[in-house]
Amino acid sequence: SLDFVPSLTSVTSLDSVTTLVSVTSLDSVPSLTSGISLDSVTSLVSVTSLASVTSLASDAALPSVTSLDFVTSLASVPSIASVTSLASVLSLSSVTSLASVTSLASVTSLASVTALDSVTSLASVPSLASVTSLASDAAL
Repeated sequence: SLDFVPSLTSVTSLDSVTTLVSVTSLDSVPSLTSGISLDSVTSLVSVTSLASVTSLASDAALPSVTSLDFVTSLASVPSIASVTSLASVLSLSSVTSLASVTSLASVTSLASVTALDSVTSLASVPSLASVTSLASDAAL
């Protein structure tokens, strides 16, 4: 556990860390493999992979994250701009923006997502509840 550590700048690996409650920054961490919970992390600048992370509740921004494979919930994350893959993400509840996300393959719920600008694929998405904008979506 690294609960309440305010910054992990330039840490190269957090493999198998199960909780990062109230950590505010993970700048330059390239991998969060098997991290179970990142509750209250406000920045994941330059994190390239979140494989097997199960929760990102309350994370404020995921700039430059390229993959959220196997993340099961992004509850209350306001932005995942520039994320290119959300393979196997089950829920995007309360995410307000998916700008520049190219694929939502296997996402089962988009409840309360307000914008899907620039999403090019919605393969296997069964629900678009509360989506208010689909600007530039190439395929539905």
